[in-house]
Amino acid sequence: METNDVCHQWVVNDGVFKQYGDFENHDEIHIKDEETEDLKTLHQCNLCDEEFRLESDLEKHCEVDHTEELAKVKVEEEVSDFEDEESVDGDLEEILQGDLLDVDNISLSSDFSDISSGEDEELEEEPDCTMVDKDQHDVPSSSNFIWKTKLNSVMSPSFLGPSPGPKEVLEEEKNEFDFFSLFFGSNLYTVIADETNRCHAVQYPNGEKKWRNVTAAEIKAYLGLRVFMSVSTLPRTNIYWSKDHYFGNYKITDIMTRDRFDKISQHFHLNDNSTNPARGEINHDQLHQVRPVLDHVLDNCSKRYNPHQNTSIAEAMVAFRGRIGFKQFTPSKLVKHGIKVWMRADPTNGYVSEFQVYTGREKQTSEIALASQVVFDLTRKVQFQNMIVNVADHFTCAELFSELEKVGIFARGMCKNTRKNWPNSLKQHQKDVKNWASGHYKIVQCTNLTAGMWKDRKLVSFMSTADSPLETVEVSRKQKDVTCITSESVEVSRKQKGITPSERVEVSQKQKDITPSNSVEVSRKKKGITPSKSVEVSRKQKDITHSESVEVSRKQREGVPLETVSQKQKDIAVKAMKCPVAISKYFSNMSGVDRSDQLRMEYPTYRMSKKWWLYLFYFLFDLSIANAFILFKESKNHAKKKTPILLEFKMNLFKKMIGNDRNGRKRKRWETDLPTTTGGHFPMKSTRKGRCKQCQKSKKRAESLYQCDNCLVHLCVVCFRAYHESE
Repeated sequence: METNDVCHQWVVNDGVFKQYGDFENHDEIHIKDEETEDLKTLHQCNLCDEEFRLESDLEKHCEVDHTEELAKVKVEEEVSDFEDEESVDGDLEEILQGDLLDVDNISLSSDFSDISSGEDEELEEEPDCTMVDKDQHDVPSSSNFIWKTKLNSVMSPSFLGPSPGPKEVLEEEKNEFDFFSLFFGSNLYTVIADETNRCHAVQYPNGEKKWRNVTAAEIKAYLGLRVFMSVSTLPRTNIYWSKDHYFGNYKITDIMTRDRFDKISQHFHLNDNSTNPARGEINHDQLHQVRPVLDHVLDNCSKRYNPHQNTSIAEAMVAFRGRIGFKQFTPSKLVKHGIKVWMRADPTNGYVSEFQVYTGREKQTSEIALASQVVFDLTRKVQFQNMIVNVADHFTCAELFSELEKVGIFARGMCKNTRKNWPNSLKQHQKDVKNWASGHYKIVQCTNLTAGMWKDRKLVSFMSTADSPLETVEVSRKQKDVTCITSESVEVSRKQKGITPSERVEVSQKQKDITPSNSVEVSRKKKGITPSKSVEVSRKQKDITHSESVEVSRKQREGVPLETVSQKQKDIAVKAMKCPVAISKYFSNMSGVDRSDQLRMEYPTYRMSKKWWLYLFYFLFDLSIANAFILFKESKNHAKKKTPILLEFKMNLFKKMIGNDRNGRKRKRWETDLPTTTGGHFPMKSTRKGRCKQCQKSKKRAESLYQCDNCLVHLCVVCFRAYHESE
């Protein structure tokens, strides 16, 4: 087999020699006095600079890690040996198509002339091109990226998917609950009711006195109350059942009692934990507690709406600060601690078509390979539709974009220029890049993949397969031209009432080199003040002694306190500059997940709990409401003159979820008006309680705070009329 050049290295002085004879001569001449017991011969690979003690280890390393590079060298040698023969044309074409093109991993719309025999000439003519021999993103591929400064136009892909919008059009008589049921089906209420009853039976095998099994209708009413509580928020749940007229709500009591609500909350469950294998075993599911609801909502979200051509992939956070193995910290998000969820959302309205809960990195998988796998999983159902995916910078890499193009998906995104696949001519440490002015940009290209850098206020790096590198747009930026005040005195003319234009204000400003004896003299002329009036203020500098002080002379009543003002003249100008079209389209189509978060978190239904899966359940519940609201707003049969808002949608949804369900108990109403009788007898409030005279006749002991203002006897409210009628 073909191997790399072997180098011999000394451990003592790090000398490297290609020939073993030179290696021995160096030992005899220069280091005869050194101890040779610790010296070891090292064999180094020229492709990855990895060192090995034995030559056999080096050969094994080349067979495993550099098979593709050695195969390419072998193909080149075969081509050179047979280029003079007449029959080599057909064989050479097969070799190039079978081996070289597979190694180069050409995209779908590639120009094969770029990688032909004239490739070396292109590299010599354009020294800015960068060749990356090995992919650095841990994605299984063997592509070589040759970046060229000569740019070719790229046609924008035409959308091949179905017409964007709702897949199912509901009739006009359908209400908000029917749209919500498209995502949160009625069968889930039965599943939750069964699992809640099972959970109670496990905790109380002998039964509980105040417990009765819940039904699907009760679960629906329970979740409806959660929707109501998200709109009408109170600090504690039990306040909704308060007897206080200002805070309590009698209608909630008619739907469900407080004790019943607390019991359902205590035993609320979604899945049987006993069916989940133990941690560390095969098929263990970290999301087992919410798996039925998660799969149901995910399946409905993907099949209820046809997305637009542009879509965005980003992360969302489910707020949770408890203890859990896959809790994440994201400082750039509004919710910094919680469960991370990858989402693919439509930037036009925020509809979420796909999502994936992040439960931690798998073993023997790098984070970069994980990010690429997330993008493939979220776009698996929209392949070969010329969808344009806008991704964040931690997803963007040249290898991922090339692989997506093979399955009919184009991509654009911001990129970290520290990636090893990034062109060397666009590194930030380059001198010409550091000194760029605002609006300057540079783009390089590899087939349909373009990478570039644009200077706004900061350097912005991007990568795209969906936009032409030759197209630009104009953007406006505000530029502030500030005129700084120097150490010399600056005259500022101000017009005030009763002051002639020739009168001026002289302001002398101190700098660091001004001595402490200097002072600022300000002369102002105002109505009723003579021109000779002035104020002398001596300021302390860092080197002023303690004996020096600030002297301010003012006249009472007649004088006006004066201040020293340093003025800056600002001329705000708007400047138009060129911007690559990929950056402009990226920021226009990257807001899908943010718009979804805005709808989902405007009226959240979750409450504080110690159970992490409850936060994830209410995330799915709120996500279903947000998607249902988007379908309701875009429904042709429900379009009104007034655009629907989320608040009205949730209020109507609450009313439909509770329906006519009642708890079966009649609430005792409090009497708001006290009884009165004719004859001048009226109840009044006493300072102390007394025994009721009417109850005393029946030999009952009852005390009341009210008494008759005429009879001056204590009476209960219900006994007031009976006492006076009997008397």
